[in-house]
Amino acid sequence: EIFLLNFSVCNELFTRFNS
Repeated sequence: EIFLLNFSVCNELFTRFNS
């Protein structure tokens, strides 16, 4: 659960950084 949540957060941050 924690890992999945962490991955989701990282993915969102990565998307914002990439934009």
